[in-house]
Amino acid sequence: MTQNPTIKLPAERVEQLKAIGDVLGLSIADTVGHLIRAEIARGTISDALPGITIDRDGDRIIMTIDGPRRHFLPLDTAKAIAAQLRKLVAPGKDGGTIDLDANWTAYRVGNGIRVGFSDSVVKTLSRDVAVDLARLIEAAARD
Repeated sequence: MTQNPTIKLPAERVEQLKAIGDVLGLSIADTVGHLIRAEIARGTISDALPGITIDRDGDRIIMTIDGPRRHFLPLDTAKAIAAQLRKLVAPGKDGGTIDLDANWTAYRVGNGIRVGFSDSVVKTLSRDVAVDLARLIEAAARD
């Protein structure tokens, strides 16, 4: 995962984040994700991941990851990709798979999940963000 600049918070806010995380059984990073999803649910920000677009066009999904290259996925393939992401973030030892028909790759790397299309950008996401990606793909692929 690309590390971003340090966010400076007052010690009181850090302790509050830790307290929320302790109650919910989340890391601080996952706690921030939890709070962001709450604001998405309220409509404060859009339900999207920066750098990733997922759109529905009839019987296919169009997805981009950090670039202009568009990938066209049949709905069944998109649903399989979302299921694969959910499997990768679950506890266990599944190392991931490659869908050769879609040029899609997803596998565990360290504490994250590396995802992307083999003919364009491959990106490492935290497990928490990978769950959001799966959810967004599923939402777009719903009949």
